[in-house]
Amino acid sequence: MAQYRYEMKDYPQARFKIFAAPCSNDRPPSRPLLPVMWRVLLCLSLFTEMSSFAQPAPNPLKDKRWRGGGVGVHSGDYLSYSAMAWQARRSDQIVTGFRLGYSQELITGPKDSCTVSRSRSIEGGIMWGDGYGNDKYYLSAMAGMGLMQRWYCDDDDPGEFIKKSRLTIGVPFQAEAGVSLSGDLRLGIALIANWNFLEPYAGGLISLTWWANDKRN
Repeated sequence: MAQYRYEMKDYPQARFKIFAAPCSNDRPPSRPLLPVMWRVLLCLSLFTEMSSFAQPAPNPLKDKRWRGGGVGVHSGDYLSYSAMAWQARRSDQIVTGFRLGYSQELITGPKDSCTVSRSRSIEGGIMWGDGYGNDKYYLSAMAGMGLMQRWYCDDDDPGEFIKKSRLTIGVPFQAEAGVSLSGDLRLGIALIANWNFLEPYAGGLISLTWWANDKRN
């Protein structure tokens, strides 16, 4: 019993020796922060100087505005023709555009059960994006939000067609590319799309735009 009591008496001491943490005086001295801070400030100053000499050139479309229109087809209602008009302007950072369009069913699809009338729609929207160009060509792409008024028919009962009209929200998209004809006229193509809850579509237009500088007071 005496032997066991002796072992129990020494066990806590051995345990504390195993898990003893080093004294703070045994740690290596920390490096001074002042030289590190000077190096960081030096790098920041060099980066600032390099950035001031490497500013990008201003976009050639800055303060430009253009009005355009186009005709073409898109995938709505199997195949539809479309006519659109738009206006856009580029500020210092972004292109803002407005779009109005009319579409009507051109070819009746094989799964179209309503043959007594053709579906049609009117849409309008505001879009934002960016572009680039010069006196010879231009490129731009925009997307935003808008409304679409759609007229169509449906057959609730076999042989009975009901004409319907609904208003829905949508996400219009437009990408343009064109070349200069003469003066401020540009001939180009426009890729159009509209995601909505009734009849989403994608298609293309042949476009003609007129360019001018933005008027400032």
